[in-house]
Amino acid sequence: MTKYKSCNTYDVLEAKLKTYITENEDLELIKKAYDYAYDKHFGQKRLTGEEYITHPLSVAYILTSINADATTIAAAILHDIFYMGNADIDDFRDIF
Repeated sequence: MTKYKSCNTYDVLEAKLKTYITENEDLELIKKAYDYAYDKHFGQKRLTGEEYITHPLSVAYILTSINADATTIAAAILHDIFYMGNADIDDFRDIF
């Protein structure tokens, strides 16, 4: 099994994204998704003690290895907001 590098900051993810995503609109969507997920996961910890947001960041980072598009990266960042982040579906629809 391949071990993937953990991604614990948005800056690390963004640097990788900028190697293949060039449209500002796409980068803004991803940042918007990150900001929303960060807010919804704020204060949550993983069993390791790390901030919970490191999990969705790492999922998104793994997807950069296949040059996943902006929508896919945003979905990766947002994938746990309802289950773990207690996001409201109406709020989410208004924002995205």
